[in-house]
Amino acid sequence: MPSALRLGDFPRVNIVYSTEQLMQIINADFPALKVEKLTLIGGGWSNYAYRANDDLLFKFPKNRAASSSIRKEVALLGILHQRLQIVPQAEFVGRLSDGREDFDYFGYRMLPGVFLSNFYSDALDRPARAAALEQVARFTAALRQLPVEQAEACGVEALDFKEVCAADLSAVRGELAAVLPADEHSWLADSFVVYLSDEENFEYAPSMLHGDLRPDHILFDATRRRLTRVIDFGGAIIGDPDYDLMYLLDEYGASFVHAFMEYHPNPNPPGLIRKLKFFLDWEMVHLLLHGVRNGKEGEINTARKFLRRSFQARLAEGQA
Repeated sequence: MPSALRLGDFPRVNIVYSTEQLMQIINADFPALKVEKLTLIGGGWSNYAYRANDDLLFKFPKNRAASSSIRKEVALLGILHQRLQIVPQAEFVGRLSDGREDFDYFGYRMLPGVFLSNFYSDALDRPARAAALEQVARFTAALRQLPVEQAEACGVEALDFKEVCAADLSAVRGELAAVLPADEHSWLADSFVVYLSDEENFEYAPSMLHGDLRPDHILFDATRRRLTRVIDFGGAIIGDPDYDLMYLLDEYGASFVHAFMEYHPNPNPPGLIRKLKFFLDWEMVHLLLHGVRNGKEGEINTARKFLRRSFQARLAEGQA
């Protein structure tokens, strides 16, 4: 649960920008860039991402809390880029105002490449798959070696997974009882209890995490078969290093994680898989709670569908 998903931090209203307004701001701050085209290409909980011309990416905050997150990310990228050239450095850092307060934004030059989700598949030959796995594993290992004190100095939050999970269990029991079918709700609450009751889940050395290590945040040069970029560190946290494998499990399944463990050995592979599956459910709980608290039907429906599939999968595995 990255700090971006600490539910109390969410404002109800986001800033709305016009493309013309943002182009004027970028060109005023960085006239040498001569931005002539700006396209919205995505946006998560906190930021909007824009492609400028064809080789630049800019991130603008959606709200005040996101502006603080951007300052954290800019500082963190500066430190990480010195250690890992595949991490972009915030080359263009600026500020804009809504007439009442200022908000930070930043940009960097993009590199050619394709997302891991478009590169890694069963159709890829075995040596190429192994090389891709090794490169991602080397990246996560290098990230974990960053002294947590340096990350904290950038504003990266250290989270006590056990403490946050216990608080979320209370929310599951109270707020979600009327949202989920009784059998799913009972299973979900029990899964939190099982995670909290296993002390092995908390026998980790807190380390620096990307926090949102999805396949579409990892870029490869498909021709040279080389990892070229890891992007989007806005959800960076300090915590359980296993957490960064969650989305890779979701995308590629347990076989990918087992192959990954050849480079990152784990004393309890079945336990790791169970924990990662719980992390995925936990993320959906955050989405569901946010949807319920803010009346967002799309988020509620997405989270309920995921949790229903997860519940049915656990039933099939004899774990619910």
